[in-house]
Amino acid sequence: MSLSTVNTQKPKVWWYVFKRPSLWIILALCFSVLMQLSGTPEWKSPFWFLDILLLLCLLVGLWLKERFNWQSIKLSRRQAAAVFIILSWLASMLYELTLSESPGNMGGFHDKTRQSFILAQGFYIPFVLLSYFLIRKYHFSFRDVFLIAGLVSLYEALQYGVPGTLFSPLFFLTPLVLAYYVVVYAQFLTLPFLVVGEILFEQGDKPRLSWWHKVLYGLVLGITCWFIAGLWATAMTTIFNGFGRF
Repeated sequence: MSLSTVNTQKPKVWWYVFKRPSLWIILALCFSVLMQLSGTPEWKSPFWFLDILLLLCLLVGLWLKERFNWQSIKLSRRQAAAVFIILSWLASMLYELTLSESPGNMGGFHDKTRQSFILAQGFYIPFVLLSYFLIRKYHFSFRDVFLIAGLVSLYEALQYGVPGTLFSPLFFLTPLVLAYYVVVYAQFLTLPFLVVGEILFEQGDKPRLSWWHKVLYGLVLGITCWFIAGLWATAMTTIFNGFGRF
C-alpha cells in the first residue's frame, strides 16, 4: 500500500471548529457584545459588563496556555481541589450578577435578587462538585472539560435561547446564541481549570474514555444537576411559602 494513501485525508471543517474552544469563545464574545449593546437599559444588571469580562478572561487565559504553555500556580492536591471548587462557584456567581429578570434586580433564577441566588445554589453547587469529581476521576483535559460543560448547557439552550432565535427574523444569529450558551457553562469550569492546571489532575493511571463516553457523562451530568435544582426549588418554595417570607 502506498504511503501517500495513509492518513492523507484532511479533517472536516466542522470537526476543526468543534475541537477549537477559542473559536467558540470568540463567537460567544461577539454575541455578548451584541446582546449588551441592544439590551433595554432598565432591565440591565448594574454588573452586565462582567459577562464580557469573564469571556475575555477565558479567551486570554486559553491563549496564554496554548501560545506560551503557561503553567498554573503550584498547589497540593487538597489545595488544588479547594481552589478549583471555590473559583468555579465564584465564576458562576459573578455570571449570575450579570443577569436580571426584572428591573432593579439581579440573577436568572427568579425576578427577585435574594430568591434568585438562593435558587441558583441548587444547580451550581451540584454542578461544581460533580464536575470536579469527574475531572479528578477521569483526568479530563481542558477540551474534555469544555465539552462536558457545554453539553450541560444544551438543556437550557435548546429550550429557550436557540428556538427563540431560530424562528425569528434574527435566525442568522443562532450559531452565536448556541456558542454563547456553551461557553457560558464551560467558563464555570475552565476558568478555574486554567488557574489550577490540568497537571494536578493527572496523577495515577489515566482511564481511557471514548469520545461517546465523554458525551454521555456530559448529558447525564446535565440531567442530574437540573433534577437536583428542581428538588431544591421545590424545597425552598415549600419552606418559605413561595418565598413569601422574604
